[in-house]
Amino acid sequence: MQEVFHSTVDFHRLSELTIPFILLISMVNPVFEESLECGYFFQVLERHGMWVTVLASAAFRSFLHANMGISGVVFLFVLGLLYGFVYWRWRELWPLIVAHGLQMLYALLPQALAV
Repeated sequence: MQEVFHSTVDFHRLSELTIPFILLISMVNPVFEESLECGYFFQVLERHGMWVTVLASAAFRSFLHANMGISGVVFLFVLGLLYGFVYWRWRELWPLIVAHGLQMLYALLPQALAV
């Protein structure tokens, strides 16, 4: 059960995680992921309507994070729906990038500070 339902923080545990690396990855990764998972998906699929676009984007997001276990997949699907609806409404990536970066900091910083 622990392999399937491990937490996202435990999944990312590395012994050599440094604060500069965490800050760097928390700035770079969200730009890449949100550009692909929302920006690109919405450009390609928006002609099919909101529901198809948002659901496809959320499904792709959770598929990319399948290594986080079933709880991670479900959480990221729900988060993908939220992000998708926000992007559909305002068509701005920067709020998603900021939110994603803050989530990464929240998940990774405690590990670097605990050392």
